[in-house]
Amino acid sequence: MKKLLIFLFVVFCVNFLFADLEVNIPFDPNQVGPAYSTQGNYVYYGETFYVTNTAVTDTFYLNLYAYGIPSPWNIYWCHEGTCSYLGWGPWDVVLEENVEYDIHANIEVSDMAGSFDYQFVFNHPSLTDSVVIDFSFRTEDASGIDELVTEEQIKLYQNHPNPFNPSGAGRSPTTTISYNLKKEKVENTSIEIYNIKGQLIKTFTNLTASNNFGFVQWNGKDNDGEKVNSGIFFYKLNGVKNSPFKKMVLMK
Repeated sequence: MKKLLIFLFVVFCVNFLFADLEVNIPFDPNQVGPAYSTQGNYVYYGETFYVTNTAVTDTFYLNLYAYGIPSPWNIYWCHEGTCSYLGWGPWDVVLEENVEYDIHANIEVSDMAGSFDYQFVFNHPSLTDSVVIDFSFRTEDASGIDELVTEEQIKLYQNHPNPFNPSGAGRSPTTTISYNLKKEKVENTSIEIYNIKGQLIKTFTNLTASNNFGFVQWNGKDNDGEKVNSGIFFYKLNGVKNSPFKKMVLMK
């Protein structure tokens, strides 16, 4: 009986540690709204997608990011009648075990035609990686969409070492984040580091690249020069379409 209880405890822990999310998007994520030239100002009411926690009920951190959204526009997301605008997050979202969590995004189009990309990002220590859900939106009369950067033109590499320990103790005091960028993209690109709640804590600007390759080194301090606590962090290239989030661990 004792062995059975130990076994059940281990199984429970594994399920918790390797919790994951399933995403169901029953529509084309590349959305197209009416032409601004004929419709004027309007609100595009997006369809509903669903996120399901396949493990035990827990609280996840949700962020909404928008890239290249025209300045007169706005975007907000809703769940069961409660809505939140871009920039209000991060949000603590309780995802019950095996229950679909419904989300839809609405886009306020005003003053001009245009297009942009946006992402919903779920984080939690139990997730192996951030769960990133990509969407795009454009009006029918948008004057073209930026070309996607090919895999050969851009790469964001896993930091090394990972984990790292800025306090020393036999480990490297810094971690290196490497990237591959075309020369024309460097000036308008930065590396951003976020904590587990999706809060921006560190930004590397003035990136450089020799033969398209470059790197930065992070010493575990935020933009104010303060040491951050141990934990899980995420980083990405800002200014590049569809840049993935990478996960790293700081241990003291």
